[in-house]
Amino acid sequence: NKTISQSRGHLLCSTDLALKAFSGKDKLLPCKAPNDSDLENLVLEWTRPDLEKQYIFLFRDGRPFLVSQHEKFKGRVELSDPTLLSGDLSIKLHNVTQQDKGRYECHIFSKSHVRKRSIKTIEVSPGQDVSLPLKTTDFNVTSVMWKREDDPERFVFLSGMDHPHHQHPQYSGRTELTRDQTGDLTVRLRNVQPGDSGTYHGRIVQLQQRVKRELRPSEPDNIVILKVLSSEWHSDYLQLRAVLQMCTFCLLSNPRAVPCSHDRGVGKKVLNEM
Repeated sequence: NKTISQSRGHLLCSTDLALKAFSGKDKLLPCKAPNDSDLENLVLEWTRPDLEKQYIFLFRDGRPFLVSQHEKFKGRVELSDPTLLSGDLSIKLHNVTQQDKGRYECHIFSKSHVRKRSIKTIEVSPGQDVSLPLKTTDFNVTSVMWKREDDPERFVFLSGMDHPHHQHPQYSGRTELTRDQTGDLTVRLRNVQPGDSGTYHGRIVQLQQRVKRELRPSEPDNIVILKVLSSEWHSDYLQLRAVLQMCTFCLLSNPRAVPCSHDRGVGKKVLNEM
């Protein structure tokens, strides 16, 4: 049996593999991209609903991602068209066994329809709390996650899934989810320290998305660049900002006025460290 459903930026082909053929044979699982697809910017996922956490086959950025492939299918899956440029997204499954029986789903995503995301820079001093904002208009949300860009395995926050061990010890006991009827899914990170500086990726997982894909890379819904300034640096930074504001006010009040004097040592030190 084969079913097809399509929504903006996403196509699903579903095929039942009954395995009437003899074990040890090869089996073609068919899927074809719509005629208007952007084949050069296509993300292809072959999955099985009963298998969690890993793909049957994943293709994006012009190449297969074998690191995310389920162990049972390593070395057994081949694209009919290795480039996908013909629109043929079928895969051939080699040496089938009775354990391969099940429903196989081909998910096609267009990168041109990836949700727009914001990038926010936050500068704070040590000991303060910061908000990692996420907001949705779709209330069928199963989980919220924040991760560090420099370490995809370092979960800052992971809610709605049975994987509490995935949170990095650095953030244990310091995160809290704000969830209300307006769709606010902001996560508060308490008592930040210089070691928390970095780029944070936030993602919202909807009800229709399967758990087995939640732990792997996807396009973030929001990005926060957190800069936790050292106490000394932050003090000098505030002094310099105050001086610049005073000088700007002086010049606006009287364009012919000589810029007000200030502690050049502080300004030079801060500028050299920036």
